[in-house]
Amino acid sequence: MTRGQTPGRVRGGRTALPEVIPLGGMRSSITYAVPGMHCDHCVAAVEQELAAVPGVADVDIDLATKLVVVTGDGLDDGALRAAIDEAGYDAEPA
Repeated sequence: MTRGQTPGRVRGGRTALPEVIPLGGMRSSITYAVPGMHCDHCVAAVEQELAAVPGVADVDIDLATKLVVVTGDGLDDGALRAAIDEAGYDAEPA
């Protein structure tokens, strides 16, 4: 990242895609920053929406860092972001 460049952004103002980390086989993990979460209710809402997305096996949310790690098979970034949006929050690549 160059000086003055916003994390999670690429030149031209396009949003960067989150890094998908393969965990062996088809299982992978995607991490999002969800800065709007501030309480256990927020965590529960995000977790419930993400758990309903096909392919999601596990959702790990750290409220202190506001990071959400989604693990599963064939994860779809668009579907995961839509689920977080449905819970009422914005997701950013972490």
